[in-house]
Amino acid sequence: MKIGIIGAGSIGSLFGGYLAYLAQKSAVNADMEVEFFGREDHIKAINRGGLKIYTQSDIIEVKNIKGYTGIREYKKAKNKIEEDMNNSSMYLFLSTKTYDMKKALREYASLTEGAKRVIILQNGIGNESVVRQFLSPKKIIRIITSNGAFLFEPGKVRHTGEGYTKIGAPFVTSGSLSITEGEGSVIRESAFEKEREDIQQDLIVLKNLLTVAGLETSISENIIRDSWEKIFVNIGINPFGALTGLKNGELIEDPHIKALMGDAVDEAVRVARAKGIRLSGSEFKALAYDVASKTAENKNSMLQDVLKGGQTEIDFINGRIVKYAEELNMEVPINRTVSYLVRGLKKS
Repeated sequence: MKIGIIGAGSIGSLFGGYLAYLAQKSAVNADMEVEFFGREDHIKAINRGGLKIYTQSDIIEVKNIKGYTGIREYKKAKNKIEEDMNNSSMYLFLSTKTYDMKKALREYASLTEGAKRVIILQNGIGNESVVRQFLSPKKIIRIITSNGAFLFEPGKVRHTGEGYTKIGAPFVTSGSLSITEGEGSVIRESAFEKEREDIQQDLIVLKNLLTVAGLETSISENIIRDSWEKIFVNIGINPFGALTGLKNGELIEDPHIKALMGDAVDEAVRVARAKGIRLSGSEFKALAYDVASKTAENKNSMLQDVLKGGQTEIDFINGRIVKYAEELNMEVPINRTVSYLVRGLKKS
């Protein structure tokens, strides 16, 4: 089995690193190959001295990752031409920033088209609909996670907070043989029993691998709904950390910031329900607060981007809520305000 991580930043390095370490320490999984695609400084550090994962109590040294800075370097190293690249046993994780999705899918088309599954490991809602523009919907798997990660130095990633991980097939319904649109509407009926069984089997394989590797994972029967419920957490935490510079736990210590976080989540929940998303509960403010508490020492990914002077994913998180609200003629003043302010940070 081959595992590829396209966009091996913080969360991609965490997931890929744990999977590689599983292969390194376990004879049962010794034949699993893990390959990273990422920034030059990070890849050089990994190829030179391996990846170090800093947990709350230990430093895990992973020595068996092969890293590449792009598809050209990969092809050169493999000594293959594009037509000969058979990656039918490869599971590709797409963990780039959301704004780099299309660029990555174009650059790595020879890998994604031949891969068995492409697994979206990103923040945001609606990502699977973007990937579907490039790939068969039956090939797409989505992961959502509340695990925190921070790539604080090339070749070194910190596991800043343990959380849940869910995995599912966004375009395949669990109770029928339908391929569905990203938000639930059936776009085509198809009798593909064998394909559906294969997808389910791959979900089980990936769930077991991630769990044994140390990332407790469950299979979701409605990953679209769950991605919305996960984005409520990002909506309530990420922009407020980015704007204040505070760690997740520090945000909820301030009652005024905490109240604004809750208001932003409430707005997003109203938009989701207006779009017909059947949510599993109603206590999403409490969930955001709980995740902030459990990842108290984490500097969320949006804050990390701001500190690096880079682009943020605000347009795919709070900004996406603003976009949907406009389409529905709804008002979301908190999400609109923080979206504008975070965009303004780029100019400061």
